[in-house]
Amino acid sequence: MLYVVEERVADLSSVNLIAAAGLDPDDFFSKSFQGSWKIAQDLKEAGYSGLLTPSAALPGTGNLTLFGERFEVAVGIDPAKWKNPRPAGLIPSQKVAENAQIPEKLLASVSFATSAAG
Repeated sequence: MLYVVEERVADLSSVNLIAAAGLDPDDFFSKSFQGSWKIAQDLKEAGYSGLLTPSAALPGTGNLTLFGERFEVAVGIDPAKWKNPRPAGLIPSQKVAENAQIPEKLLASVSFATSAAG
């Protein structure tokens, strides 16, 4: 399990949250990345360090995208015993790609939605 502790992450993890923010959910599910890239750039400029979004490829799951360079820190403690000083900032995660490359095994099992409704 990978734990990410980060502040200023925009929660756009559902179609309802996306719409409530005044954004077009189709920008998150289109095969064209231009809409989502623009949203990410706007969030970066507004001081956000990342965003949570629903996965277009794997329904029922989500993506955590962090802006800028990051590095992994291995902590030699059991996460179940760790006292988190900021529980609201804890996002349980699992690494599925290195250097933004989709593993071949995962690539073979995904499908892309063509709209938020579909």
